[in-house]
Amino acid sequence: MLSPVVGPLRVARAALAATLVLALSALAHRVAGGALPDPLVLAALAAFTLAGTTAAARVRFTPARLVALLGGAQLALHEALAVLAPGSSCTPSAATSGHGGHVAAVGEVVCAAPAAVPALSAGSAVAHPEHLATSGTAGAWMVAAHAVATVVLALVLAHGERALERFLAWVTPRTAPAPVPVLAPTGPRRAVPEDAPRPPAAWQPRTAPTRGPPSPAGPSGAPLLRPLAAS
Repeated sequence: MLSPVVGPLRVARAALAATLVLALSALAHRVAGGALPDPLVLAALAAFTLAGTTAAARVRFTPARLVALLGGAQLALHEALAVLAPGSSCTPSAATSGHGGHVAAVGEVVCAAPAAVPALSAGSAVAHPEHLATSGTAGAWMVAAHAVATVVLALVLAHGERALERFLAWVTPRTAPAPVPVLAPTGPRRAVPEDAPRPPAAWQPRTAPTRGPPSPAGPSGAPLLRPLAAS
């Protein structure tokens, strides 16, 4: 039976997984309010994602392996999309300085989006306190979107893995191959010399014919010897 972990089937599984991972990651990033990088940057991210899924496709996709693979891929792509977004500025600190602009914390890295909103004054901050919670709300929505994308992708890939195995089992011929006959080794025969002792022949019992003196009577019952006449 064809194996899904080698050959073209492995490449197809890896390409499908990479496509779904990148597509759902970008969708979740956009839903959470993040900006996508340039197409060339997305192509580079797709190449790195394909390399990772190809290495992971050496084994079958079980639920536990899918959770580990998708969780790591989602985290890596989340970091990459946040850092490589156009106009973002990231610092390795847990907080940023400056005045209002939307900020999004990504682990230990803080990325500030482009300053599309004017700086907030003290009065505007009091009048519009909802802007103070924009960063925390966006971060929570982004985490939730990535979590949902991970669960959906794991379910899709697990179902596809089982469907692929059933399809391969169906298309594989069910008749067992004909056994290959095992031939006895045929080597050169050794020449037997003429004076070599022969094996004894098998003993076959035979009944010896009855032998004895000739019968005194002939075939007609007449005696063969006649007495001499008296003179």
